[in-house]
Parts: sequence; C-alpha cells; structure tokens
Amino acid sequence: MHPTTRRLLLFLLAISALVGVALAPVALAQVPPGGIGVCRSKGCPCTKDQLQQGWQQTSKGCCNQAQLDALRGRIRGLKEAADAHRKGLQEALEKRNNARDRLWGKGEGTSFEGGSISSFGNSALGVLTAPERTNDLYGWISTGISVASDPKSSEEWAGVGVQYLSTDAFLESGFLSKSARDAAQRAAKYTADTGDTIGAGALYKSGLEESSKLESSTLFKADYVNQAANWLGAIQAVWSLAESTDALTTDLSDYYLANQDVNAIQIELDKIDGQIDALLKQIAALEKQCDSASSPKSGMWLPDMHAAWGVGATSTSRLRAVSLHTDDVAAMRLPAPRMSAQEAARIRTTLKDLKRLSLNIKAIQKRFLDRLLIPLSPWPTGAWKSMPPRLLIQIARDALPHLKNLQHQLSSTATVVEKIRTELKDLSSNQRRLTG
Repeated sequence: MHPTTRRLLLFLLAISALVGVALAPVALAQVPPGGIGVCRSKGCPCTKDQLQQGWQQTSKGCCNQAQLDALRGRIRGLKEAADAHRKGLQEALEKRNNARDRLWGKGEGTSFEGGSISSFGNSALGVLTAPERTNDLYGWISTGISVASDPKSSEEWAGVGVQYLSTDAFLESGFLSKSARDAAQRAAKYTADTGDTIGAGALYKSGLEESSKLESSTLFKADYVNQAANWLGAIQAVWSLAESTDALTTDLSDYYLANQDVNAIQIELDKIDGQIDALLKQIAALEKQCDSASSPKSGMWLPDMHAAWGVGATSTSRLRAVSLHTDDVAAMRLPAPRMSAQEAARIRTTLKDLKRLSLNIKAIQKRFLDRLLIPLSPWPTGAWKSMPPRLLIQIARDALPHLKNLQHQLSSTATVVEKIRTELKDLSSNQRRLTG
C-alpha cells in the first residue's frame, strides 16, 4: 500500500473514533423518561436537577407532582377554614335576624309591628306633651297662691287639681295612699289647732318621706299608664319610655354588633376566596405539564373545582364548590348581605342619642321623686279631700321652682326623642328584611 494512502486511512479512522465519542452523551440523554442526563430535545424537557428532585417527564412536559400535591393540600386546608368561618357566619346571621325581629317585629314587606321600635314610639307620645302640660300645672299652682286668701276661690282651686293630678294609678296600686291620708289628717288637725299652715305642711311632708323612699321603686310600673289624661299621666309616660328606651338600646346594639360580626366573617371568607383563586391558577398551570393519569379524578380532592372555580366564576359558585363536602346546604347561600358603612354610622348615632335620652330620663325621674312627688301627692292619693285649701296651697307651692326646672328637662328630652324617631324612621325605610 502506498504510504500516502495508508496515512489517509489512518486519518479517517481517527476522525470516526472522535465522532463516536462526541455523539455518546446525546445517545445517553435520549433515554426513556426518568433517565439520567440533560435532555436537549423537545421530547425530554426535564433537566438533570429536576429529575433528581423527583419531577416526572410526561408526554405533556415536565411534571412537578410533589408541588401539585402540596397545592392541593393547601386547598383542602383553606376549605376547612372556610367551613369554620361559614359556621360562625350562620351563628352571626341568626343573632342578627333575632335582633332585627326584636326591633321591627316579625312583619312582612314594610309592615312591622310589635317590635321595640314600635314600643318606643308609643311611649314617646306622652313625653312629647309633657312640657306643655307642665306649664299648665305651673299656672294652676300659681293661681292657687293668688287666691289663697279667698276661701271660696281656694276651695274651687283645690277641686280643679284633680284635672291635672288625679289618676287611678295611685289609688289602685295603693302607692302612698295610706301614708298620705294619715299624714293629711295629722296636718289638718295641726292647722286647725294652731293655724300654722307652714308647720302643718312640714308635718305632712315628714309623714310621707319614709314611705316614699320605701315605695318609690314601684311607681308607675303597672300597665294602666294613661299618657293623654293629664300632667301626671304624661309623667307616667316617662317611666314607660325608660323601659322602652332600655329595650330599644339593647336590641339596636345587638343588631349592630351582629352585623359587624357578619361583615368581619365575610371579609375573611373573601380573603380565603382570593387565596384559593391564586392556588387554582398555579394548579392549572402545573397540570398542563402532567398526564391526565397523574391528575386525580373529579371529586377526589375537590369536586368539580375547575368548573366552579374557573375564570369568571362568582365568589358564590367558588364557595359552593368548597362546600360540597358539608352537610349544611343552607350555608352555601353566600355571600350574605352586608350592612353598609352609612347604615352602621346611622345606628352608632342613634345609640349615642339613646344613651343621652336615658340620662335625661333618669334626671327627670330623680327630680320628680325627690322634689315633686310629695308636694303634689294630696291629689293623686285622694288625701286632698281631708285637707283645708290653704294647707294644700302651702304644700303645693313648694313644687313651683322644681316644675320650671322639670319643664326645661322635659323640653330637652322631647327634642332628643324627636331626633331619635326621625333616625329610626330613616333606618326603617332602609331596612332590608334579611334572611339568613
């Protein structure tokens, strides 16, 4: 063989060996899924590191099954959290609806009767007339002072007192009646013996002080309140208004707090909803790289999740999807209507006004019991019949300065009552008959 030809053959053999060595890694990389090496073709997208971390090569791509399972586990945890919040929501809705029915009654549509709002309105009517009636009472006592020296006029004056102060409430309940009659007899005798009406008046008052302290807690507690009858009837309405104000305050406060709880739980459910949305997007992206065999069948981890939680799905349908494992079907009716910020602000204002009204009522009650009850007691107890007119005038005149102060208190209270009535009317007009 020619030397030149021999060198050419050796060169070609060397080149073939080098090419074989260079192509060996490519052959090693093109192994079935799960093999070793770096795949550089479209059929093997997983890198060596991914394969070592447990990723799986599928016909769709490189599947991270471990991450997919972890995300599904987080969805299950969020579902459990949603179920717990939903249970709390049902409890809050029940409290809200109970308070709502106590406020407006259990009427239908826009007709509500029997609630604490209605009771408050009825009690308020008598109080609204009290300032004017107090002024009339003040005028009557002033007239008595002016005619004190005229026996006939003063006797007529004493009889007129029953128009302002007489009520069966005292006579039927027996409040102060016996004590007043006993004190009236002693004071009348003292007047007859001494002619001293000032001393007799003091004697009468001292005879009632102990009894009034013992029995004042029972004043105006019966159901016979006659709000329109006379001044004393209007004062009786103050006691009725005190009870209805307390009931309204409790019910409105419960309604407000329950709505706040509903809103807070709904916010948390919205947050969970957003987290599940984000997780589902991640799951959908990962599932595109996995074979259908590696994805669970519908219902194995969350039933019909993709249908209910797809793009454009409502929060109600998404929450319904995670609720399918619960027995409480009613809990899936979400989201519940929420109290607006404007309505919440109106209720807070009304609660402040109710607190102010309650303080006014307590001040009126205290003034009446401490300063007006005894000077005016001869007429509602019937004791006036056994007392001389000039003694009655002496006893009643002590009420004058306190009546003026009471009139101011009643006028201020009436203003607050009117404001609250307007606020309740606005609240009722915007009230939605919510169902839990």
